[in-house]
Amino acid sequence: MCKDVQNSNILSLNHSLSKSEHAFMLLQSENSILASSLANVNESLSAQSTINHNLRNQVYALKKQVERAKSSLATIRTLYDEILVWDPMKGGAYLPAAWKLFRRLKQAGVWNVDLAIKAVADAFGVKVKHFISIIVFKFVGSNSQLFAPVGSNIWSCTQTCHNPDSCLVLMYNDNLKDLSQLICIQMRVRRDTIVLEVNASKKGLGRKITHAPAFGESTDGTTMRGITQESHHITLSVPSYEPGVDDDDCSTWSRVTHFAKALPALDHTAQHQFQGSVELGTKIAKAYSKSPLALHNGKQMEPDDYFHKQNFQNADHTADGKKKFRLTDEKKEQIVNHDLGREKMDDMSASAILQEMLEIMDADIGKAAGKNAEELQIFQEPSMFFLKQNHLHLFNFIGCSAHKSLNAFRYGVIEMCKTWKQEGLKGPCALFQRKDGEMGYQERHRMFMEACKHECYDIPKKDSGKKFPDVSNTHYQSHSYAATELLVFCDDYQELVEEICDGKTKQGPNHLEGNVLKGLQDPDTLAELATMALEGVNVSWPYMGLIHSPPKGQKFVNTLSPKMVKLHCNKIIPFCENFALHPEKILDPATPLTKLTLDGEPLIDETIIPTLCLLAPDLPNLNLMIFAMFQDTANGWKLFTTEYANNPDDPCCIASLSPELLALLSQIPMTNDSNEGVLGSLQKYIEFNRSSDAHTFSSLTRSKRNNLEAFISKLCHEDDQSYMMCIIFIPQLCILFLHVSFKYRGYNNIVLALKSGYLEGLWCLSQQKIESNIVLSIGASLAFIRASSLYHSVQKSF
Repeated sequence: MCKDVQNSNILSLNHSLSKSEHAFMLLQSENSILASSLANVNESLSAQSTINHNLRNQVYALKKQVERAKSSLATIRTLYDEILVWDPMKGGAYLPAAWKLFRRLKQAGVWNVDLAIKAVADAFGVKVKHFISIIVFKFVGSNSQLFAPVGSNIWSCTQTCHNPDSCLVLMYNDNLKDLSQLICIQMRVRRDTIVLEVNASKKGLGRKITHAPAFGESTDGTTMRGITQESHHITLSVPSYEPGVDDDDCSTWSRVTHFAKALPALDHTAQHQFQGSVELGTKIAKAYSKSPLALHNGKQMEPDDYFHKQNFQNADHTADGKKKFRLTDEKKEQIVNHDLGREKMDDMSASAILQEMLEIMDADIGKAAGKNAEELQIFQEPSMFFLKQNHLHLFNFIGCSAHKSLNAFRYGVIEMCKTWKQEGLKGPCALFQRKDGEMGYQERHRMFMEACKHECYDIPKKDSGKKFPDVSNTHYQSHSYAATELLVFCDDYQELVEEICDGKTKQGPNHLEGNVLKGLQDPDTLAELATMALEGVNVSWPYMGLIHSPPKGQKFVNTLSPKMVKLHCNKIIPFCENFALHPEKILDPATPLTKLTLDGEPLIDETIIPTLCLLAPDLPNLNLMIFAMFQDTANGWKLFTTEYANNPDDPCCIASLSPELLALLSQIPMTNDSNEGVLGSLQKYIEFNRSSDAHTFSSLTRSKRNNLEAFISKLCHEDDQSYMMCIIFIPQLCILFLHVSFKYRGYNNIVLALKSGYLEGLWCLSQQKIESNIVLSIGASLAFIRASSLYHSVQKSF
């Protein structure tokens, strides 16, 4: 029984164990599920923790971005506020950027600069502060009065004055006792002393001349309304002044022609031309040497340097031009000899100099005067000395090649006139030469010939509507162009004159019209016209093309180039002589067209030869005129191309120059077009700006043509601007305060005030003539206005 109980217990225990095992297995399964869930939870928690960490980093980065954005926003707002209000002034003076903008607007022809800048600024939402005040012109009687607000800059009052002789009346309040509260005072100014670019351009020329190894001067003159106007240009090698370019590297320099001046002169004689060059050199040297730019460069320019470094002159073939060249040569010779003597004396002591002077006797001087240069034993080793002498004394005259052609053509025409008389022939009829604008012939001619050429000859209107060549002013080749026009369209011009005659109330042609009709049917007149046309199309026109076609990358054709030397020395004279000896070759169909022109190119006007072939049977004296024309044209070329002669013994010839001297001369323009062009521009400028003058034109032209902006941007600093402002403003301010002081003390005239004993110290120091009735020392005047804040602000910059 016990055994059964035990078995029963065992069974129950086994059953319990089985249940426990089952429960354990269930618990294990649940535990595994829980472990898996826990692992998932841990993994999810780790991922969440990573996300939270990344979010914290992003939040931190965003906070930093917000801080930076706030800082950037503040900076942008500050910059925006600065851009929104443009202040061109700093420390009471205009910034270089403001002056640059002002110059450019002036060059563009803007008169009211303040209005132009504010209008553009307003379109972009920018407010302009402290710019040049608007000055209202109010004309009272014969004087123009300018009124400026209190505290306006002196520059504002003077900058817009277009008439250099106008009196700037600046009114003031007699009740005011403080000079700083003055509104205006009376003073007289000249435009060329207040335009800022005048001094900058002269400084630029001074620096360029100082750094260049040598340079050349070209001049020309003309008469405008009875007043002689003279133009000066300077040709030299200069840097480009481009950013990032080493201006000390001479390989980056280029040969250019810079404008110097175009001013009125008493006359165009050689002496006054020479004196004008002396004054130009003195002004350039003074403007540069006294400027901070010269201190930066460590170089000075003396007035004599303008002649010391000058090694050629380019001008017309006139007696005055060559005489001026001789005067300049003498001046250069004196300067070079003086410098050589000074250089030798610098190496000697005072006692040695005195000893040398005492040992020189009159007989020694006479003996030395009879020796030539090779026999003189002086200073240095002879070969080295004479090489240096040649460099220092190098000075050549190069005539304008366009005038060579003009003069050679003139010689040929004169010879044709002589030939008619020598051969006992009747000769040509007189044709019209002067313009007749009052009768309206010019416009009627243009309209008639434009319609005729376009309808009858199918010539485009842009080519058919040209004016008749201006023979009355003797423009380059105007006579050969006119001869060609009349010859080719002879019948049409007869029809034009007949139509003019038919349209008049009084029947029949007048004297001028009768001569034209007679001349266009006269064989001798047509023969002379044909000869002038042939000279133009065969020689003069191709020649003008050659001398006006510079190689790629160069500004002008070089007079010293082998091509030009060969042209003048070996080709042009034989070419003319060949036509003179064989005039029949011109109309010979077997002659190639390329052999008919100086440059070997096809004829510029292909209608001339066919026209002459039709007219030649009726022109018995055509060959005679061709002979006379080309024979003396060749003689003219011989006379005006002496510098190209193959004579190594003549120092005036290019053939006598060594390679070293040719390299020093570098490149010389073939023509004097720079001066011719600027004088024409001056005439147009004065015509359209009646209240202006040549001084203003010169300052504006220098700023446009001499690469002034690049020069200022690269080389001029704040001290240069302060210097120019000082020399411009302070004298004006001196006169201002002195006028006021005299007015307060009852004096109406500065001279009377000084003579009466007021400011006797100033009277003793004053010897400089500032204006016609003002004699005052600027230095003494500065002591009188030393309390001026403007004076102190400028003084601190030096």
